[in-house]
Amino acid sequence: MRLALFVSRWTASGFAPGVPPALLDALTAARVDGLELSLADLGPEPASRRAAAAAIAERGLRLILGVYSGWVDYEDHDRPSFAPGANAPAAHLELLQRQLDEAAALPAVAHVNAHAGCDSWVRTARSLGSGQRW
Repeated sequence: MRLALFVSRWTASGFAPGVPPALLDALTAARVDGLELSLADLGPEPASRRAAAAAIAERGLRLILGVYSGWVDYEDHDRPSFAPGANAPAAHLELLQRQLDEAAALPAVAHVNAHAGCDSWVRTARSLGSGQRW
């Protein structure tokens, strides 16, 4: 068994959207297997994200892509990606589907890391029979 080494965006300070060629060259030289990035990390719009993913693939690197249903990205976890009142599970599923559709068109995607759901959803124990909130 071989352990694959992916560098997470979380480990890079001062990271701006986009993937600089010098970073990819350094990771390739270091024999890293790939990167873990979100769509926002790759770029601000689909065309720049495809270009960044292509640059990753051209160097033989792979991508673990983070997708988020409850917020924009991990650094924006306190800024919901939905308007007030649009926090229903169906809205989360719709956002995830859009991100997964975009991910399917990107080269180099090896895995998807989904940060899905909402901590503010109310779940009742009624579905379990007791009728109490938990």
